[in-house]
Amino acid sequence: MSAPQLIDKEQKYFLRHFSVPSARTTQVPVYCPHLNPIERMWGVMHAYVTHNKCYATRKEFCEAILEFLNHTACAAKRNRKPA
Repeated sequence: MSAPQLIDKEQKYFLRHFSVPSARTTQVPVYCPHLNPIERMWGVMHAYVTHNKCYATRKEFCEAILEFLNHTACAAKRNRKPA
């Protein structure tokens, strides 16, 4: 038996009325971290920011996180294919 799928009324309405023809939805189990992009991003960020590193202050730690996010955003822009 598969896990229950959680789609609320607003999501059903959006999918029914505003769906993009080329887009498709894929139902995944409620807890499926290996398929959740933000969970994957967190794993990469965790490795980049915290592995073998120690920050003296919270500010330094926050700056390391922001540096990672800025680096990731810039890399994503460079790798984006032109439309």
